[in-house]
Amino acid sequence: MKKTNPSKTSIICADIGGTYCRLRLNAHNKILAEQKYKNTDFADFYVALSDFSFKNQLNTKDLNFVAALAGPVIDQTCKLTNNTWQISANKLREEFGFDKVLLLNDIKAAAWGILMGNHGFVELNRGKEAGSGNAVVVGIGTGLGVAYASRREGKIVVSASEGGHMNFAPVGAEQNRLLTACFSQKYVPYEKILSGSGIETLYRFLTDNTHELDAASINQAAQKKDKNAIKTMLLFSEICANFLGNIALLFRPRMGVHLVGGVAIKSRGWLEKNIFCENFIDKGRMQHLLEDTTVKLYLDSDISLRGAVVALQDSYGENI
Repeated sequence: MKKTNPSKTSIICADIGGTYCRLRLNAHNKILAEQKYKNTDFADFYVALSDFSFKNQLNTKDLNFVAALAGPVIDQTCKLTNNTWQISANKLREEFGFDKVLLLNDIKAAAWGILMGNHGFVELNRGKEAGSGNAVVVGIGTGLGVAYASRREGKIVVSASEGGHMNFAPVGAEQNRLLTACFSQKYVPYEKILSGSGIETLYRFLTDNTHELDAASINQAAQKKDKNAIKTMLLFSEICANFLGNIALLFRPRMGVHLVGGVAIKSRGWLEKNIFCENFIDKGRMQHLLEDTTVKLYLDSDISLRGAVVALQDSYGENI
């Protein structure tokens, strides 16, 4: 147990995904404490937050709180999409006595981070990026998330969506076989494929259900030249490119398409192959629009945490 010295402007910020959550104590843009938790080790988020507060000897009544959550936030309450946790701003105030509290979708938080800061990235498609207009952020991790933002006349508006739950639209014979072979239900969202578990689904499909590996092992096997694993990662890249192309047609993002998330980062080598760009721009008469649309993959896993702090400051109209 260690003693930290936060001030009343300090912030506990949380990045809460379907599998892990990260908690960080920030003060004046400095990190005073940080901890990563596995969600299944705790009955709910409040227990994890209590553990973090106890280990760092925090009086939470002196602090502010913001969380980026992997799920829809409605009236400052969120039920995680891929976890049983439910988190409420009101309960956080009641149990911990926080001053200022904000909950927001994790991809929305990432959008704030991308718009307001400099982060390491690689370009997957080099287009003509503008300084104003629309931007789209897509996160691939345990699930699939989509947010969008606009910057016009110096004003920024950021909004969350549940675009990852749009129906999977197969392209070509192989993807149609995938849809038929792997899914019996009528509704199949893109998240079932563009996620960690989605990579596992693709691998089972390509091996006729004769092999079972987790996503990390599939990626490692592909790097070691395993043929089925390579086919899996290339198919993942194709479907990801098709999806991002659809999103780009929907939002016309002159400020680019921005890809974040642990699974996306770990798939970098496959997303940088020519097959990605070929599928991203393959939109018939609209190909020229996609050729001019920049796609970036961000390598910084802190984007949602940093963006959440910016969102908190924007929400309360002051420097916290």
